Amino acid sequence: MSNSDQLVQIGYFDNVTDAYVALGALRDAGIPCQVIDGLAALYTPIGTPVSGARILVFQRDLERARQILQCDT
Repeated sequence: MSNSDQLVQIGYFDNVTDAYVALGALRDAGIPCQVIDGLAALYTPIGTPVSGARILVFQRDLERARQILQCDT
């Protein structure tokens, strides 16, 4: 596997909803990506603190994804 095929974190979101909005923007731009850690919110009672969610992209798409999300992560 080359470095361009490695998954890297593009962002961390305290709010799972924000992570899925960002995921949608990346996918609309044709960038394969995934949210991890976000499903915990589906199984946790309302009002319980839940860790946020991270978005992963391939290394080869990192710069383009940063431009889309306008982040410096």
